[in-house]
Amino acid sequence: MAGIRPPLAIGRLHTEHTPALAVPLLFMATGILAIISGFVRLLTPFQLLLYGNVSSFHTIATVHLFTLAGFTMAMMGALYQLVPVLHNEKPVSYRMALMQWMVYSMAVVLFVGAMNAMWRLGIILGGILLAWGIGWHLINLYLTLQRRQWNIPMIFIATALWYLAITVIMGLVLAIHLSTGAFSMWHGLVIHLCLGLGGWFGFLVMGVSYRLWAMFAASRQTPKFWLATWLLQQSAVILGVLSVLTEQTWLFDWGWTMAVVGGIMYLADLIRLKAFSRRTLYDPALATVALGAGSLLIWWILGTMALLGYPTLWVAALWVYMIGWVGFTLLGFSQKIVPFLIWLHRYAHVHGQGKVPRLTDIWRTSWSTITLMLGVAGLVLSSEGLVWGMREFWAGGLFMLIGTFGSLGLFGGRAVFGTARTLSNNRESR
Repeated sequence: MAGIRPPLAIGRLHTEHTPALAVPLLFMATGILAIISGFVRLLTPFQLLLYGNVSSFHTIATVHLFTLAGFTMAMMGALYQLVPVLHNEKPVSYRMALMQWMVYSMAVVLFVGAMNAMWRLGIILGGILLAWGIGWHLINLYLTLQRRQWNIPMIFIATALWYLAITVIMGLVLAIHLSTGAFSMWHGLVIHLCLGLGGWFGFLVMGVSYRLWAMFAASRQTPKFWLATWLLQQSAVILGVLSVLTEQTWLFDWGWTMAVVGGIMYLADLIRLKAFSRRTLYDPALATVALGAGSLLIWWILGTMALLGYPTLWVAALWVYMIGWVGFTLLGFSQKIVPFLIWLHRYAHVHGQGKVPRLTDIWRTSWSTITLMLGVAGLVLSSEGLVWGMREFWAGGLFMLIGTFGSLGLFGGRAVFGTARTLSNNRESR
């Protein structure tokens, strides 16, 4: 492994606080591929969550394609970039990041494949390898934090990473259960969901959004309600877990109420950060993120209706949470982060010495418009299909979402290997 070098010759590193461009791109590309694979699997009739057993092997395998192989993989790449920037520290080495990607990729392939094939030993081995891969990621991030400079985004991100570790432990317990039947599968599954969705993804998306909205919306405001949001979200996750352990449903109701109130405060802070301003919404990439944050309203409505006597709506509610909030946040910010990183690596060191491309030359606004239109249509159709039990809407929405994330990968490839790369090579040849 001593001879490993970043595979993309994309210009020299401009700042020692920025990892090799190949690191975030590798993780994000792998995550997008996994998400597309998840949508394709859901096209198969027996995979329809609305009509199937949500605790079946096939369904769990598909869910983990989205959560572990998809969104978590992509978020790992983003954190390798974001954490050293927030702390003004040197990033982890390219070799360490690449080796962690290899281990984690093998883990998700083994785990999802074993789950799909109902291979119990493979599930346990895959779970152990997953714990190793995620633990390695946490260690890599810890090694970048030589000085603890806490700020609002980092508090949320650190909390999210803590919940990721607990979620992995709970996942291992569930994997062991599949072979031993040691405890109630249903109780463990609900706890796993509370920790993973509310703790890991919830805190992570909030923390990343606080940082990136301030950056891309050029806002000088700071979050005003962040502490109340953090406390309420923390209480919601803890009460959700306690409600399962004690079998007291009123605890879950209170936890849900706290999650909704905390979410409203989070949206209020996004308003302060100009997330929903007219100028921001004219940018289709940022409009995608804003619509993702707005989908929290649909999540709260569907979840509340599920608590009031329509439990089948939980499937649609969780779909909107993952694809609408987490997915659209990834979609939108990726279209701002990737061109920024390409520009930083290729052109920042020659800025002011001649003409260099703008960010919109690297990632065209028309590309973001296509992704936005496909994404909105896909989310609306698929959600309506789940709510009303309309198979045609569900399938149509999935095709749209495949096109959405497929276009993200296509345009991302063009940004890396297309016109901007040619301009860079021409400059170097002069």
